[in-house]
Amino acid sequence: PPPHSTAMMLRVPRAALVLTLALTGTASGHGQVKTEGRRALVIGGTGFMGHHAVPALLDAGVAVELMTDGRSQNPWGERAPETICERHQLCFAELLSRGPWDLVLDFPVYSLDDIRAIPDNKQFIRHYIFPSSDDVYMVCDKTKFVHGDTGGLLEESAVRPRNITQQSELDQWDTYGSDKKRLEDKLAETEVNFTALRLPDVWGPHDSSGRFATFLRSLLEGKSIGLQVAAGSPVFPQVLSGEEFRADFVFAKDVVQMIILLLAAGPQNGAL
Repeated sequence: PPPHSTAMMLRVPRAALVLTLALTGTASGHGQVKTEGRRALVIGGTGFMGHHAVPALLDAGVAVELMTDGRSQNPWGERAPETICERHQLCFAELLSRGPWDLVLDFPVYSLDDIRAIPDNKQFIRHYIFPSSDDVYMVCDKTKFVHGDTGGLLEESAVRPRNITQQSELDQWDTYGSDKKRLEDKLAETEVNFTALRLPDVWGPHDSSGRFATFLRSLLEGKSIGLQVAAGSPVFPQVLSGEEFRADFVFAKDVVQMIILLLAAGPQNGAL
């Protein structure tokens, strides 16, 4: 951060610093970067998050192309040309090679096999962004947790236990968080310029899981919305109530706003 930045005095998540630098135009060192004329490839562009990211990128003047499995309609038509491709096929690498891409935004990525083509085509990718998860902390050593001034965990808290048995226990408890952490670690070993977004539960329109609709229906019907973290987790071995455990949610459009800001801030080569 700049020498007199408040970030030097406050222990805050890196995501907060990125947002500040992008908004002030100091992230690039020469003023805020314009988004007009940039090229973005959005993988899974007709899915839940794609419905929010694609129009925001188009409105920002970014030339957007989609890669999808073809199961959902492309509502943007010629404004966002679509390539139907299964990511584990050769067509994925061929599409990446049509770069350079200022942004490759990859939503449906869950395993190391899913990113196999990314390091092999790094020369065509200026910034690769993918959704990781706050579940990565569930497979890490809680004795290494570092809290910021507002009480939340800082990114440096994601330290895996050295003991292989402990790692295996955590992996079995939360395979989703384990797979996301492996993705982060693998990309960190490569020369890919990337940013991993450790997102909590993402809610918003077009959510195909039904969680958001169920939550809204409960509110409209005046039902009590309970919160409890089940016992048995190696990280949370006892039941925690909503008074003891702060659940985190984020709205889809706010995630997209952060992605737009990251176009200005540039690759973080780590997790936010």
